Amino acid sequence: MKRLVAISVTLYFAIFSFGCFQAAGQRLQLPGEMVGVDPNELQDEYEKAIDRGNYSMIPPYAELLFLSGKTEKSLKMFRRADSLEVPMNKEQERTFSHAARRLGEVSPYDQQ
Repeated sequence: MKRLVAISVTLYFAIFSFGCFQAAGQRLQLPGEMVGVDPNELQDEYEKAIDRGNYSMIPPYAELLFLSGKTEKSLKMFRRADSLEVPMNKEQERTFSHAARRLGEVSPYDQQ
C-alpha cells in the first residue's frame, strides 16, 4: 500500500511539474526578432526608431521592456501605442494585458 501511495504521489508531481514548465515556456517565449539578439542593443534600436517617428516599433519595444522586467515602462509604452492606434498582434495584446494586471490596472485587451 505504501508503495502504491509513493508511486501515485511521484506521478502526480511529475505531471504537475511538466504542466507548469510547459505553461511557463509558453508565457515566456521570446518573439522571433528577439531571439539571439542582445536586448540592450535591440532596446536602443527600438528607441531610435520611435524617436524618428516609426511608431510601429512601440509594441515590440514595450514587449521587450516587459520581458526585461520593466513592467511600468512597458505598460506606459503599450498605452502610448494604444492611444496612437498602432496595430498590435495577439501576443502583444496579451503582453499588454499581463503588464496591466501586474500593476493592478486593466488594458483594452483584457478578457471579460
